Amino acid sequence: MVDLCVRAYRNVLLEAPATGWIATAHGVDAAVETSDIFAEFGDMPQFTLHSLDMTVEVMRTSACAALLPSRYAERFARLDFMEHIPEQSLPVWACYHHTRKTDQIIKDTLDWIEQGFHRLQLSKFGKFFADIAHKWF
Repeated sequence: MVDLCVRAYRNVLLEAPATGWIATAHGVDAAVETSDIFAEFGDMPQFTLHSLDMTVEVMRTSACAALLPSRYAERFARLDFMEHIPEQSLPVWACYHHTRKTDQIIKDTLDWIEQGFHRLQLSKFGKFFADIAHKWF
């Protein structure tokens, strides 16, 4: 298991303050239940979208904030995290049916993922991915 860190972000290029928030239908919304984003913007999001890419695109043109994985949001210079809303961690698990515990395909897939993390040790984010691989495997 590893943790996925999420934070509340807003578009810094818009002069208006953030006035609402965007939920993602299949993403980091498990963190929303305990996030201070409710206190800031209320229970109901202005938008509910189906991908992080769509969320960032709507953030580009609206004054909405969103909970995004920190590593994902770092790609976008115009996004800045909202310091007064604390970062949260969500668990990420590798899940498969118990009858496939000794399945070679599962083992090969997990080995492939682990090898990918080890190869990334040489890259810019190597230490980050190596830490994840160490915790996960």
